[in-house]
Amino acid sequence: AGSFFVPGLYVGGVLRVIRGRTYFATRSLFGDNRSLDQLARDAFDKNATDTTRVAVDVGVLWKIGPAIRLGAVATSINRPTFLVASDAGGIPLQGPSEVRLPRTVRVGAAVSAPLLGLTVSGDVDLARADTLVPGLESRRLSFGLEKTIALVAVRAGAFRDLAAPDPRWVY
Repeated sequence: AGSFFVPGLYVGGVLRVIRGRTYFATRSLFGDNRSLDQLARDAFDKNATDTTRVAVDVGVLWKIGPAIRLGAVATSINRPTFLVASDAGGIPLQGPSEVRLPRTVRVGAAVSAPLLGLTVSGDVDLARADTLVPGLESRRLSFGLEKTIALVAVRAGAFRDLAAPDPRWVY
């Protein structure tokens, strides 16, 4: 990251190498007496598929004086995909052939009071993002507080998924 034409403005990027492992399981409603525990073990043992991909992230930070910071980040801009097994121990699977990592864009702000050792921050997703669950989207609103005491920073925070079917605060 580096400051460019505007004092206090920093732009950065990263390439993340991600090793993804996907599993797929099927269960018949009739004649399949496996427990959910055994079903998961069978999926892990019989059809794990490993895929290595690169994800591209970029961010910008603007420091406005000593106490205020504004930022934005876009993650998984290229939306990498991870392969899913096409069969489980010789049994053809009916499901997706790949899982796509969702792209997210967040903006946020932080205000610090150095003399008090206190920082308050908040951020929000600009748009709904797909999740790894088909048909389910996410859009988070987050808040946090940090108090520095000597050399120790104590943090607390909460978020709410605004796109959830039943949004609730999580602390």
